[in-house]
Amino acid sequence: MRVKFAAAALLAILALAQGAFAHPDALGSMGMRARRRSVMLSPFDSLLWYRDRVERLFGLRHRLEAYTPKAKRIFGYFAMPVLAGTRFVALVDPARDGDALVAKQVTLLDPGASPHVAPALAEAASWVGCTRVTLERVEPAAASSALRRALDAPS
Repeated sequence: MRVKFAAAALLAILALAQGAFAHPDALGSMGMRARRRSVMLSPFDSLLWYRDRVERLFGLRHRLEAYTPKAKRIFGYFAMPVLAGTRFVALVDPARDGDALVAKQVTLLDPGASPHVAPALAEAASWVGCTRVTLERVEPAAASSALRRALDAPS
């Protein structure tokens, strides 16, 4: 497929040395679609394929740690980034125990991210047929109670 440069807009992205291209129609709706949505992404999601680009654009250095020795893992065995609107706000290492989605480790990249992470966890629980979410470890630990309250709040 050939892209006409007349149909693309050069994006000026702060802290990005090279330009990026997007269709102008896509730019108009981008913020509207993502504004109120928080979602956990698989480490294999196409948004994360080009890890250097993700780090440049979003400031997220994400690596699958499944093959990293346990003592050297930072975010967990299968950490899934949480995308809140157009920002990455957390990483969650999920597991399942019966009818519970277990967040073995939740690493908040933004201290105020609990209201975004809770609905993403609830949605992920529904994907795998779980009816509840339990938390094992939250980093920073001071944010644990806020995340528990956000999970307990009616949706």
